[in-house]
Amino acid sequence: MALIHLQQVYRPKTVEEAVTALTPGPSPAKEGRIAALAGGTALVAAGGPDIGAVVDLSGLDLAYIRVGTKEVRIGAMTPLQALVDAPELGNAAWGILPQAAWLEAGRNLRLAATLGGTLATAEPEDPLAVALLALEAEVILYAPEQQRLPLDDFLEGREQRLADGALIAEVALPLGGAGTAAALARVGRTPRDRPIVCAAARLRLVDGRCQAPVLALGGVAGRPIRLRQVEAMIAGKALDEDVLTAAAQAVVSSVSPPADYRGSAEYRRAMAGVLARRALIAAAEMAATAG
Repeated sequence: MALIHLQQVYRPKTVEEAVTALTPGPSPAKEGRIAALAGGTALVAAGGPDIGAVVDLSGLDLAYIRVGTKEVRIGAMTPLQALVDAPELGNAAWGILPQAAWLEAGRNLRLAATLGGTLATAEPEDPLAVALLALEAEVILYAPEQQRLPLDDFLEGREQRLADGALIAEVALPLGGAGTAAALARVGRTPRDRPIVCAAARLRLVDGRCQAPVLALGGVAGRPIRLRQVEAMIAGKALDEDVLTAAAQAVVSSVSPPADYRGSAEYRRAMAGVLARRALIAAAEMAATAG
């Protein structure tokens, strides 16, 4: 579906100009709402007869990957293919980010789709959003003042924030430190298909014990989620068979997945436990050699 009622295209040169254009209020467009246009892969594909104007973000300087002393900052207009190709994201702590970006779409779409656009439209099983949750990402947005929110909080109120004109500018990832690793596990109809359920885990090993664990799941709720209760129960413990079995059982008990044509609620619940276990094991194995 095309943007059949599109009448205006705004091309701001600064974030401030873009936020002003996106802020709800009287619009120069004759009818319809204003939408942000990043890579366009979601907006143009979905169309929408209510869209009368778009704010083209391509002129903003928001396509970059910057590794600092405390965090990695990624601009919202960074193409997904840039995440796949970035050598600075290939270590044990962040390696799930290129992997998750690769799973988002084929190469042609990854060259156009952006990080910010993906987070603005992420579906419940979105692998990139799940990976970023596990990496404890924070979203820097303007609404209209600059705000910095944990990704979990952003996803919780995403629809209202974007409807109010918020603009995603950056995503920040904290450095994990020595001995930190992350892993992603998924199940789909085919090896290349989008996940039905996916899990991502990030942790650090200290004297063989799990420290600062983060566990995120997709495809088991209305949006990607963190399982903080499970994180708390494995923190400070060696990930032996008993702990892993208890963690997997806790995951199964914690989720109430929706059902659709790709998988029943029972299947998704069972896969959540299996994939969480796999992600934790893989992250622990990598952490053991990453220190």
